[in-house]
Amino acid sequence: MRQGKAAIAWMLLNAESSNAQLRPSKEHKDKDWYPQLRDLLSASFDEFQNNKAAFLTFNFDRSLEQFLFTTLSSRQSGKARPADWAAKLRECLPIVHLHGELGIHPAFAESDDKEVVEFGASVTPASLRAASRRIRNVHDSVDLDSDPAFQQAYRLISQADFICFLGFAYDERNIAKLRLRLHCKGVAVIFGTGMDLTKEERARIQEKSIGKILAESILPMDCVTFLRNSRAIQTIYERS
Repeated sequence: MRQGKAAIAWMLLNAESSNAQLRPSKEHKDKDWYPQLRDLLSASFDEFQNNKAAFLTFNFDRSLEQFLFTTLSSRQSGKARPADWAAKLRECLPIVHLHGELGIHPAFAESDDKEVVEFGASVTPASLRAASRRIRNVHDSVDLDSDPAFQQAYRLISQADFICFLGFAYDERNIAKLRLRLHCKGVAVIFGTGMDLTKEERARIQEKSIGKILAESILPMDCVTFLRNSRAIQTIYERS
């Protein structure tokens, strides 16, 4: 198991290193939803706290953190420095890796965090050890009632008016871990993308989520189309 996690960490760290600027290939450029999301979050530095968004992910990579930090801190005018943006993102935009991540992204690290791994840097024995220690797979045992990541996720889910699944595989084990029936508001609206899912597959997702993710709420569109057309998503940023 330890060797398997080291192999996963090595492959993903090298993938981060080979595409540190997060430029999509030509064939995937129209499907890259990060810029669309960034534009929805593009309030000024002083108003960024008005963004009503948080992210839960089962992925190990830190590409979302890297993209948001580099693009928001570089394109905004004013006196805010990259370090100021890093602090603002930590404070206002939770990104929770439920299965761990490849080390803490420097922009999202607190002063006492010890397993910080630079994004895009060459892989070293130290970074590989740090990354492999911080990831777990779907089969690993986890106490959902005490695990910090899942406890933070449950707090965020309980506060959410809208829950959107973007590019989610709807693995039934991961759906169960989210405990939507226990923590989700009764009035919360849940939508998600579901390209190429059949009617039977959507029905199974509804069953496995104990009726919280309705089959008709899993929409046959990609993430870019969903972000551009979802009225709920368009209200992420609310002006004060």
